[in-house]
Amino acid sequence: MRTIVFGNIETSRNTRHISPEGPSLFTGASQMTLEIGTVAVVVSDAKRSKNWYVEKLGFTVQDDADHWVVVRPANSPVGLHLCEMEPLEPGNTGITLLTSNIESTYEELKKKGVEFTRELAPSEWDENMRYAMLEDPDGNEFWLIPKTE
Repeated sequence: MRTIVFGNIETSRNTRHISPEGPSLFTGASQMTLEIGTVAVVVSDAKRSKNWYVEKLGFTVQDDADHWVVVRPANSPVGLHLCEMEPLEPGNTGITLLTSNIESTYEELKKKGVEFTRELAPSEWDENMRYAMLEDPDGNEFWLIPKTE
């Protein structure tokens, strides 16, 4: 049986287990540890986008060099590399922003002028779970989802 671990999920041929070791990747006797440091989001103006993420979402600036601008939520080890280039790739990034209080976070972001492409409402897959989708100035969409313990 061959076991592969990616992130914190271990998969074997017919089973899935959560791995307590956290992010790692190994096959057989070989072991290698990987973590995600940044995820690129294509933007038209990195400096303008940096200000938006800091002012609207409360992110902190991790790096701010010529072409390398990284912002991240204060409590997250993963940052967004604001990658200035053309053409833009607007639409669903697949990136989720987790919050412990979705209603108050949603209302605070609305007051700050954040545009939502999907208002806060029950999900299509679980009527007890509510989520919203917001977009940055370049049309990159992010999921706002309640954090589950």
